[in-house]
Amino acid sequence: MPIQSGPFTGGDAGNPGKRSVLLGRYAEASVGGVLIALLFDWKIHYKTDKIDSTGHSDLWRRHLPTVSEWEFTSKGYIIPGSANHYGRLWSAGSTLSILTVTGYSGSVAAGTPIFQGQGFPSEFDLSAPMVMATQEFKICGYGAPSVGVAA
Repeated sequence: MPIQSGPFTGGDAGNPGKRSVLLGRYAEASVGGVLIALLFDWKIHYKTDKIDSTGHSDLWRRHLPTVSEWEFTSKGYIIPGSANHYGRLWSAGSTLSILTVTGYSGSVAAGTPIFQGQGFPSEFDLSAPMVMATQEFKICGYGAPSVGVAA
């Protein structure tokens, strides 16, 4: 069997042996409907706290779910000649704004939203190696996501 070269791009009607996959590519962040960031390389991390409900005679440990949370991490490039970067969300003397983040399965203009939620920025990193400068930030969810999980 020959090895497939190049990236796997999902299902193809003309090639029924391929399986369809969800391709997450781009994301964006906005404050009050105003776009502030075009993003790539994003991920969502969900976490649910639990309590131990194991009884004295149980042979296997048992857990009960309690509250859940999510965190959105993404990267973006800094536009050359611009001082605008995501670190400005922590401007001196201002309160952190709630952001809306949306992750797409394709381009932002034509893709399908596969995650959307609101949250506060919780971390920011700016990397300036000897190549393109990148910025990375994390958004701590504020309530349940509106797209990406069953309501």
